[in-house]
Parts: sequence; C-alpha cells; structure tokens
Amino acid sequence: MTTRRKLTFGLVAVAGVLALSCCVIQPAIQWLINPLRRSNETIAASLFKESPVGSSRTVVQETIKSHGWPSGGMPDEPIGSVTVSLGSYTEYYIADMAVFAVYVFDDHDRLENIRVWRFWGNAP
Repeated sequence: MTTRRKLTFGLVAVAGVLALSCCVIQPAIQWLINPLRRSNETIAASLFKESPVGSSRTVVQETIKSHGWPSGGMPDEPIGSVTVSLGSYTEYYIADMAVFAVYVFDDHDRLENIRVWRFWGNAP
C-alpha cells in the first residue's frame, strides 16, 4: 500500500468516526442523559420528592424559584394552580418538545397534585 493510499484511507476513517460521533453517538448520549425525556409519571415523581403532597404554596414557589423555571404556558388549569415550563428538547431532529408541570393546590394552599404535560413546538 502506497503512502498516498494510506493517507487517504486514514482521512476517510477519521471522517467516518467524526460523522458517527456527531450524528449517532452524541444524540444518543443526549437522549440518555436528558431528564425531560423521562415519562411524565417519572418527572412528576421527582418533582414530588422536592415538594411532597401537602407542601405549602410558599415552599413550592421557593422550589420553582430555585430552579429558575418560568411561569405560565398552560390554559384551562384549575384556579390557583401554578404552571411552570421545565424546559424543552429536540425530538426526531425536527421539532421541539416543551415540558410543563402544573402544581395543583387544595383550598388551604397545600400541594395536592403535580401534572406533567408535553407539547410539540416548531413542528413542520
């Protein structure tokens, strides 16, 4: 094998590894480590660990503030509930999936439930 052929083969191999890395491996890693890709039930369970059922509205609002989650985004939720955007991620390379949590309180301003919702954004 000539030196030129070895160099060409080496460059093609490096290009192939880079393409595999950025187009297959990196998105797979992002999919595995992004907590917003977990099920709605799993996300709600982790939110309940920080703010258990019966937590006061003040405790929940402090938790929300500590994470920096912006408020709003869900219409038609119960009066007095608090809706936050947990973030978003890209799905199938073409659309963003926005993830929201709705904290529902009882008549005594105690946490009653957390609902997690997802919405497509920027879909073609």
